[in-house]
Amino acid sequence: MEDVFSFRDKVFNVDFEDRNDTGRNILINDSESEISIHSQDENEILMTLNGERIKAYSAAEKDDYFVFINGRQYMLKKHAAGADLSGGLPGSAGGDFVSSPMPGTIIKINCSEGDEIKENDTLVIVEAMKMENMLRSPVDGKVEKISFSEGDLVDAGAPIVEIGTE
Repeated sequence: MEDVFSFRDKVFNVDFEDRNDTGRNILINDSESEISIHSQDENEILMTLNGERIKAYSAAEKDDYFVFINGRQYMLKKHAAGADLSGGLPGSAGGDFVSSPMPGTIIKINCSEGDEIKENDTLVIVEAMKMENMLRSPVDGKVEKISFSEGDLVDAGAPIVEIGTE
């Protein structure tokens, strides 16, 4: 069964096909990839995607999926199968945000509201499970809002820094 997701202003049709072994084939907009899930708990997934081992963290809230890989965050929105998205994506205003992949404590904020930032700049460091997680900007832009302070506890997926991209 095919699912429809959006990331920023792009739409992706995703179809998982089970293979005979432990893996699946995944078709994204008719481009095939191979994925094998090695372990999965509530928020952590260890997988191999096209031969590359990846550790990812995920959180979900309703139809919003937050995926964190190598300090980068991706927010995917799931749409109803067969939804007509030809008129544009609902709620795609051009902004992004940075949030923690898991509950933790903010130990450092490296930006201020109004700062111009570049993709991959480390904006926030969160300590979770005795590890420091550097949360990087997914895009070039301007820091619009910082919702937490150093020392605050944050839940997985809670927006810490909102970034304007227009």
